[in-house]
Amino acid sequence: MSDLRERVPAQSLIEKLLDLWAEGSIRRDQTSRQIVIDPEVRSWYRGVFGERHIATLLDQLGPDWMVLHSVPVGAGKTDIDHVAIGPGGVFTINTKYSPGRTIWAAGFGLRVDNQAYPYVNRSISEADNASAALSKAVGFNVPVAGVLVFVTPARMSRTAPCGNSTTSVLVASDDELLHELQFRNILSSGQIERISEAALKPSTWHSSPAPSGIGAHLLLEFEALEAELGTEEIVPRESLHAPRRATRSTTRQAPGSRSGATPKRASSPAATRTRSRGKKEQSSAEKLLSVLFPIAGFIIVAAYLSNLGH
Repeated sequence: MSDLRERVPAQSLIEKLLDLWAEGSIRRDQTSRQIVIDPEVRSWYRGVFGERHIATLLDQLGPDWMVLHSVPVGAGKTDIDHVAIGPGGVFTINTKYSPGRTIWAAGFGLRVDNQAYPYVNRSISEADNASAALSKAVGFNVPVAGVLVFVTPARMSRTAPCGNSTTSVLVASDDELLHELQFRNILSSGQIERISEAALKPSTWHSSPAPSGIGAHLLLEFEALEAELGTEEIVPRESLHAPRRATRSTTRQAPGSRSGATPKRASSPAATRTRSRGKKEQSSAEKLLSVLFPIAGFIIVAAYLSNLGH
């Protein structure tokens, strides 16, 4: 691959998931019919949708920007989720799929639902490595800012700027991302062109980059995996044989049904037709009786009154 634009959003995650699917780490349990998947693999699967969502937003930056996705770095075992190059500067963007979470950030600290994560330091390292690689490729200093973007968090709290004296880290929600990238103009069109040309080459990011698959083909394979998983609940492998909580059912119950009721055995088509015919015959008899009973009663009463007259 000579042009990193051929890579699709979340390509590295997709490659991992397809390998795990082929190995059987993602499979349908024969007893419960649920998808069995390890917790780490579940986070990767959700991460694909987070990166694809952010890629859709970055598409709105317009023609003055170039955006690359899932850029392999190092030996090709790690990647940068997105690299954005435009008038506002150069950004390495790390996507965190975090619906409903509470985010707090300040300095080097970052908490998700009050649990600390080293995301800021990692973002600084990612941006610094990108700056060194791009600066070497173009022959002039290329400052790079790190971005941590959280997908649909419930709350964002930033009590102080993040990063260090040389590298800033923007912490934003997905609906703030475009504003954070576009609020300033620091690069000329000529600088953008030269940096973009260098960023497209896999050799810029590593002296001997590992080959990667064709993004469009991998995307088709992932769509097959997505269709297999569908909307069914994804459960961790270790919970399959654990006692189930009484408040949770593995199958959808009809309104008013009992979750502990024994499932009824499926009937054969012939038995179903016999019961259906019996119900129809019974219904006809009931209708006939409903007509005859009032007539019979009228005749009996009339006969009784006639006898009284004699």
